[in-house]
Amino acid sequence: MANIKNIREGQVLHDYHKYKMGNTSMMKEGHWTVKVIEIDLDKNKTLCSWNGNRPKWYNKKNLRAFRVNKKVNK
Repeated sequence: MANIKNIREGQVLHDYHKYKMGNTSMMKEGHWTVKVIEIDLDKNKTLCSWNGNRPKWYNKKNLRAFRVNKKVNK
């Protein structure tokens, strides 16, 4: 999990979550990259670009969903 004190600007984080495969009940796990653009320690917020989209502000709670290292598949 990513912590606001342990990340730095320009770092790439990883987001994993499950989503449905089309119009079925089968699920698939997706991997997206999140680039940290700016960190505001006074307000405990970070400006991140998720999967190359427009940057958005994330608070401390939302930032914990991202991982610092890539997930290793077994």
